Amino acid sequence: MKKLCTMVMVLIGVTTSGGAAWADSKQTLVPRLTISQEYTDNVDLNPSDRREEWTTVVSPGIDYTALWKTRGLRLSYSPGFAYAAKDRDNSEIRQDLAAYFWDQVTNKLRVRASETLQRTELPYTLKEPVFRRTRAVPTVTEQPEGPSVEFQEPIVERRMDRTVRRNREPYTESTTAVATDYRFGKRDLFTASYLFGFLDNDDPKVEDNRRHSPSLAVSWWPWDHYGMDARFLYERIDYSGKTDYTNDYEAQMRFLREFSEHFKGFVGYRHTMADEPGREKDYQVYEPFVGVDWEPSKDFFAALSVGYFYKNNETGSNDSGPTISGDLGKTWRFRRGALRVSGGTGYEQSYGGAENLGFTVYYQAMIAGNYALTKRTDALASFSAVRNEYLDEDPERDDNVYTAAAGLRYRMLRWLYLNMTYSHQKLDSNLNENDYRENRVVMSVSLVPEHGIRLK
Repeated sequence: MKKLCTMVMVLIGVTTSGGAAWADSKQTLVPRLTISQEYTDNVDLNPSDRREEWTTVVSPGIDYTALWKTRGLRLSYSPGFAYAAKDRDNSEIRQDLAAYFWDQVTNKLRVRASETLQRTELPYTLKEPVFRRTRAVPTVTEQPEGPSVEFQEPIVERRMDRTVRRNREPYTESTTAVATDYRFGKRDLFTASYLFGFLDNDDPKVEDNRRHSPSLAVSWWPWDHYGMDARFLYERIDYSGKTDYTNDYEAQMRFLREFSEHFKGFVGYRHTMADEPGREKDYQVYEPFVGVDWEPSKDFFAALSVGYFYKNNETGSNDSGPTISGDLGKTWRFRRGALRVSGGTGYEQSYGGAENLGFTVYYQAMIAGNYALTKRTDALASFSAVRNEYLDEDPERDDNVYTAAAGLRYRMLRWLYLNMTYSHQKLDSNLNENDYRENRVVMSVSLVPEHGIRLK
């Protein structure tokens, strides 16, 4: 919590410096309260000994926004007091914080900072599907009154953990990121960023870690309809257990051709190097790829990329295979619904989570939809299938994860919401001791004022 408070104070201090007084800001505070009842039929994600648990959670929270002419601060904080009915050891005080700061220093220079922190005993968290397109790098648009910046927050999302956490021992995960963006042309952007993250586990069998990751990115359009972008990233993770540390290097470059305002094609190359001292698992990955990006309107987008990777291992046999990624989204604004379909294949390092399993080839597909049943009732449903192949494990481990979820939200009053969600997750592994299936049901009541409190 000390780190949490320090980060928030730094953001507020930076925001108020440089002559921008609080009196010149527009400040809004939205208090909220959620009371929920959670049920699971497999609290330990055990393949055979399944135990039920009922958990009552009382979660107050605040959303605070301060906006100036060229800068802003957004802060969201929600503690959760979780009381487990059957096993009191599963009771915990959860923490969830997200802070985001930005400053448009000049027409060409902007600074961003973000912090996310979560403490929970839940072995995994289901993300609600997003039906709008998100971008890793903010875009710059040109308007008659001057340049304006579209920000996506946070700068980075919480790290996805594909591995399995088996019990309800609490853990704390945090990511702090800072970035500077410099616009050197109408469509040209250079970004330098630095990320620090940590994972602290109450379970002594799970390794804690500290993560450092600087990166550089550039997008350049020297000619009409022809451009290029490039990105370099370095990541070092230090561990508390048997793993000493890992070093990862990744470089990528793409050449782009704009066929129209809404349709682009690209060809690129990605190179990855991994170094784990003391273990013979070093390797390099070579991956050429080609793709297209089509976004004819705000209501529809489609992207497809196809490539092939070759993994050259320091010891043992090499690995190779195709990489395919696709993302499609469609929103029907007047018919009260939206649909998103995405999927593909790829590879990454499974380090820094509940398990450190090394090089991972994944295959995934997802479909999600939402629909406004009435003026007061919304429905949401999704299904995803993911296959993770951990090639560095001996014997090799392959996990298939299937997740189905559905939910209803009813607005009883302008400030009162009733929610019910159901999810089913099944892990089917070639190593039977990793199998599990779980059903979760969450019923909640949320009190959220329709309009925030204007503090200024």
